[in-house]
Amino acid sequence: MGMARSGLGFNPGDAIDHIAKLIAEQDPQDDLYAVNVEGLLRLCACVWSLRRDAVTPACRSQARDFKSAGNLPEAVQRTCRSQG
Repeated sequence: MGMARSGLGFNPGDAIDHIAKLIAEQDPQDDLYAVNVEGLLRLCACVWSLRRDAVTPACRSQARDFKSAGNLPEAVQRTCRSQG
C-alpha cells in the first residue's frame, strides 16, 4: 500500500504487461504450473476489471442522462462500447 501511496505502482496497462511476463516465465514442467498460471490470469482479470470499472461508470452516467432526456448520441454509444 505504501508503494501505491507513493505513486510507485504500475499503471493498469503496465501491470497487465508485467503479469504476462510472469506467465511467460513459468515452467510448464513445474507441478504447480497450472495453478500458478491460473492465479496470474485471475490477477490480470482483476486489474483489467478494475481499470474498466474506473473508466465506464462515467459512460454509464452520461448514457443514463442522455437516455432520460430521450436520446443517446451514437458517439456516446461508441465511446462506451470501446471502453467496456
